[in-house]
Order: sequence, then C-alpha cells, then structure tokens
Amino acid sequence: MIIFRNTVGAGLLALCVGMPTAASAQTSVAVGGGIDVTQGFWVVAKEKGFGAKHGIDITAKTFEGGSLALQAVAAGDIVASGTNGGLPTLRGKSKGANFVGVAAALKAPLISCAASVAAVKSPKDLEGKTVGFMTGSSSEFWWSRYTALHKLGNVKTINLSPPETITALRGGQIVAFFNWQPWCSRAREIVKGSRILAWGGDDNLQPFADAMISFHGDFVRDKPKVALALLRAVDEAVAWIPKNVDEAAKIMAKAFRGKADRFAGDIKKIQWGLRLDTELRELLYEEARWMADKGLIKVADPKALVDSYLHADLLKQIDPARVK
Repeated sequence: MIIFRNTVGAGLLALCVGMPTAASAQTSVAVGGGIDVTQGFWVVAKEKGFGAKHGIDITAKTFEGGSLALQAVAAGDIVASGTNGGLPTLRGKSKGANFVGVAAALKAPLISCAASVAAVKSPKDLEGKTVGFMTGSSSEFWWSRYTALHKLGNVKTINLSPPETITALRGGQIVAFFNWQPWCSRAREIVKGSRILAWGGDDNLQPFADAMISFHGDFVRDKPKVALALLRAVDEAVAWIPKNVDEAAKIMAKAFRGKADRFAGDIKKIQWGLRLDTELRELLYEEARWMADKGLIKVADPKALVDSYLHADLLKQIDPARVK
C-alpha cells in the first residue's frame, strides 16, 4: 500500500507525498528510473528547478533498469518511474499492479542496441550460440522481432540484467546481448573487439524506446494536483533537454556516473516530447498481443489491458493535442 506523509528532507528516498512544510513550502515526491539517457529527465527536472517551480521537491532514485524502478512503484516505494517499452508495464498491470501510464517521454530508435563479440559478423553467426537480454523487458520483444526477420534458429538465450550483459560478454558466457544505451557503448569500452551488431531502428524492429512514465494509481487518485504538477515538471524538463544538450549531458553524467560526451551524443539521437498518441497505442497493442501469444501474460483481451493501463487525463490538462 502506498503511504503519503510529510517530509522536510530533500534527500529522503522513501515515498513521501504530503502537505508542504513550513520549511520548504513544497511537496516531496520520490521517483525513479534506470541509469540511461532515456531516464535523465527525472534528474533534470530536479536539478534545473522544474519541480520546485511547480511546488514539487523531487528525489530521483536510480535503478539498474527501468523494470526495477517500476517494481518500486508497484510496491509503493516511489510514486513514479520511467520504463522503456511496454513489456514491464503491461506484465505488471496484467498481474494487478496499481499503476497507470500517464505519457511516453520520447521516441528513440537509436537508443535500443545490440552488442556482440568480434566473431559475430551477421545475424546468422548467432546460431548455436548464447544471447543475453533482460527477460520481460523491451529487449525481449525486440529479440523476438529480430529472430523472426532473420529466420534464426538454435539460439540459446539467458536472462541478464543490463550490467550483467557486459560481464557475460567479456567472460564468454554470451556472444551478444540486446539492450539499450549506455550499455552497448560501455561494452565497446570494456570488452576488447566488441562491436555494435544492430540498432533498434534497423528494419523498424524496435522503433521506440518510449520511456513510458508510470504513476502509482493511489498517487493519481488521492493527490491529483500533485500528480499534475509532477507531470508538468517532467514535461518542461523533457522540452529543455534537447535545447541544452551539453548541460543536460553533464547533469546525467554526474547522476549516472557516465561520460558527458556519450550522454550528449545519445541525447541528440532522441525525439523528445511527451505524448499519448495513436502510434504509441498501436505499438502497445502489438506488444500486448505478442506477450499473450507467448504466454507471458494471461489476459482475455490484450487491447483492453493496454486501455486500462493508459491514463490520459493529466496530459490532456497540459496539452490536449498530444493525446490522440
């Protein structure tokens, strides 16, 4: 059960959503995301004062992946998270998790990536080998599309967290992994001879790393004004990032312990902007159908599952034109 209470400490990581205190005159909220560029809007919203502008004191917690941040939302430890792709959100929703999707933050076909050892020159070189990705994430959906396009067979797969993929590639447990930035760039720096095997946008197989923004259902229901203020802060942060690439990259690099130049390069690959449009809905419908067919979720109507997850009311109040 999610808990709302007052706080005066900006550094608290526990979930706190209460009345503004006399000391801060702000409402504290804890949010979270993975340590990649697509989740950088949380720390930008904090560091550039967009949260404070709307009366929100943001504490941004980092996780190894967006799926883990989403689990923290479901558990009531934080009120909001960003998660790339629809698999983690729809799987959690199918099991009764109490969260809703209030917007997608971006389009990023060049953020999803696959890295391999030097010996893998083409998709067919993966046959008879082992490939790693995080099961239940957007990378699994992309891997399924990739194998279908290239008609691959006899490929063993293993469930690995993003950091584990690099360790496994270096140690020879896998010959390739499907993931997202910055993990592919890190692999190239750490694993001698490794290379980029594919980008998500290749053949339109993984066209979006959507950074789906999920809010806890109780947060939206019980604190609608605070929820709206938080989404406004995120919206302004997302709009600010592409106009201030170098500064945004430095903020992300500090928060995520990465290299600013790499973050700057990734920022430029992204189409930034909150939306809940028809294109996004259709992709989520496809992901839900695929999950149902694979037995990853047990639902009678995959489309209805997506519709129950999406919550457009907040974004409509900010800009109705971005909801279609």
